[in-house]
Amino acid sequence: MQLRVLLGFSSAGDHQLEDTAGAVIKGITGNATYPTPPVTPANLQTALTAFTTAIAAQEQGGPAATADKNNKRDALIDLLRQEAAYVQMNCGNDMAKLLSSDNQDKLMLNTSGRPWIARANLTWGSDPANTNTAFLTDPKLAAMADFVKSAAIYKCPGDHYQSAANPGPRVRSVSMNGSLNNKPTFINQNGRKYFTAKKGSDLNTPGPVNIFVFLDEHADSIDDGCFMVNPGYAPGEEQWRNLPASYHNGCGSFAFADGHAELHKWLEQGGQNTTIYPVRMTGLPAVQPWNTTVPPFTSRDYEWIEDRMPYRNP
Repeated sequence: MQLRVLLGFSSAGDHQLEDTAGAVIKGITGNATYPTPPVTPANLQTALTAFTTAIAAQEQGGPAATADKNNKRDALIDLLRQEAAYVQMNCGNDMAKLLSSDNQDKLMLNTSGRPWIARANLTWGSDPANTNTAFLTDPKLAAMADFVKSAAIYKCPGDHYQSAANPGPRVRSVSMNGSLNNKPTFINQNGRKYFTAKKGSDLNTPGPVNIFVFLDEHADSIDDGCFMVNPGYAPGEEQWRNLPASYHNGCGSFAFADGHAELHKWLEQGGQNTTIYPVRMTGLPAVQPWNTTVPPFTSRDYEWIEDRMPYRNP
């Protein structure tokens, strides 16, 4: 999958454009991945300051002030497009490097601050988060909205589940790896030291190609935007916390930090340690069959998931 830098700056509102330009300036400044940008941070800042000043003048002036603001806006957009083309050429199709261009190598927040999607839980009830796409596409609520403008990308076609109480189809099937800028419980009894990755350089082991960022989550498991697994259980003591989906003929869908995506066939498809459960439309925090298993419990699928989370070797 080829990563693409969004160039649709002209569709942004004035204040959203200000925020985007400020983020780009912060991300480019001192970023070793982008040592020779075609537009220096100082020149971008000059254009941004001129635009901000023109916005304020427009509020007090007439047609001439509006025209001046629009000219300053067009000039800023032109510089941002030059910078975006440079980032596209130099990110090496690496998601972590791409996002660092306006995030200073920091990973998006998972469920705190301005998280990747708005902090709102999916349920089987009438809650607005079930159907409100603004929780996914409004940049004021969701950091990922700076990059992704279509809500459709968050919903797997195989997830067709809707309860009688839902006012419409639920808008999301996707969650983010809980070890990326969040605080899962790290068990660390299997010889590894799992940890919370907060920046792109934290993804060295097992590497961006082997660390999943997004996955489809089981419809009874999905609530907030975070997929939580407590990695590092000793073999025989393993237990799911959240559960991945299996919408594709017993497969789960994953997107990785290097930009590629893949379907993974679940190996545990029956018995006590199965990964595949029917959708009951009960949802969390209700007790679910996958997190009430009793040891001994060993799952090759659980181990496949934890193999694709960031860790350090002691």
